[in-house]
Amino acid sequence: MNATQSFSQPRQKLRRADFHIRSLETTIERYFWADWYTCEFGRNQEGQYNFKVETYGMPEDFSLIVGDVVHNLRTALDLLAVEVVGRNGGNTKGVYFPFAGSAEDLDIMIVRRNFDRASTADQDLVRSLRPYTGGNYLLRSLHDLDIQDKHHSVIPHTSLVTTPKISVKLDSAGNPIGFREGRPELEVDTSEPPNVKFTFPPDSAFAGEEVLQILRRLHKHVTDIIDQFAVVTVISGGAAV
Repeated sequence: MNATQSFSQPRQKLRRADFHIRSLETTIERYFWADWYTCEFGRNQEGQYNFKVETYGMPEDFSLIVGDVVHNLRTALDLLAVEVVGRNGGNTKGVYFPFAGSAEDLDIMIVRRNFDRASTADQDLVRSLRPYTGGNYLLRSLHDLDIQDKHHSVIPHTSLVTTPKISVKLDSAGNPIGFREGRPELEVDTSEPPNVKFTFPPDSAFAGEEVLQILRRLHKHVTDIIDQFAVVTVISGGAAV
């Protein structure tokens, strides 16, 4: 068995996470098929223009699907830790992938999560991944987001990236209306909708970052981590699980 075929249980969780990511992509597409926003554009008595774009809520089950992706990716790491220890002949009871609050605490957490039952090479690999605050931002934030989602759903925000095109009105001769008077008249092109992205809320890990982009990066990162442990298995001559 080669390196990419080992660790079947963690990879099952990866496939499940990928399924939910694809489901989220479909959910977002369907959201934009419907009437998802209103656009208000007008001029007050002082001649000032007011422009407002308002979205209609969030795509259906968005937060729940995000939580499913995060949980499956985080669970994949715990299953990985269990199989790594089992491959080394250790007792797998109470084994979890170790995360720490700082670099100094990582060795303590390796023992506390019973990952010290793994081989020296596996423990060194965990250290190289820097799964602690101030270390591997992507990995540690996955852990934090999973904890947060267990206590309350992570509800993404919407961020307006672009607005519909606004231009100066032209008369029949192609001249800007009101330009000479210093009061140009504007119009909004409603043929193109605004570009909106969904971001993590300010009080969460990955605050302000685009949800789908982060989920794809997390999936790839966890996949790469599992592959790294699989390579250690091949190099050390251990039994691929």
